[in-house]
Amino acid sequence: MARARKNGTTIGDVATEAGVSRATVSRVMNGASSVDPAIAERVRAAAEKLHYRPSTLARSLSLGTTGSIAVSVPDLEDPWIRQLLTRLNSAAETDGYHLLISITGRPPTGEAQHSLQARTRCDGLILVRPAMDEPTLQGTLEAATPAVAVIPNSHQSPAADPTTLAAGAWSALHAQLHGKPPSPSAGIVLATAI
Repeated sequence: MARARKNGTTIGDVATEAGVSRATVSRVMNGASSVDPAIAERVRAAAEKLHYRPSTLARSLSLGTTGSIAVSVPDLEDPWIRQLLTRLNSAAETDGYHLLISITGRPPTGEAQHSLQARTRCDGLILVRPAMDEPTLQGTLEAATPAVAVIPNSHQSPAADPTTLAAGAWSALHAQLHGKPPSPSAGIVLATAI
């Protein structure tokens, strides 16, 4: 039996209304080009008539991806972190992802566990200015792959350019999301799992 959505409409209801299978409705809703255009239009019309909206949870379970990236930050009061998040968000949106922010707090009690828990709900993890020691950081990155840590180089000021750091972090994470080895930008320290 099909589960009811909040508005009561299920994918099965759309299939019945359009006179097609649930699989056809799913293919149309996911934008597959393999469905005859007339049938696809019939499915879209039925979905609109019934006020059906696909479940993002069901879609993420089916595809094995959430379209979201966890970003662990120590706080949101720091203007540098807010600028970095703005730049990361722009990069993520360009690639069809959205960010879920996790605040680890200062002092970062349980920072690694907190970050790993956030990662279980997302496709990847970006740690911003992690305070954990090097072995804990490496273990966290390995457990959370794909994951990167944004650590301003000790030769840079703590207010290192957030635009450059965000671009480097996103590039490294994006590479991992697509099965490629990360390649951090020059002058930026991005710790990644070894």
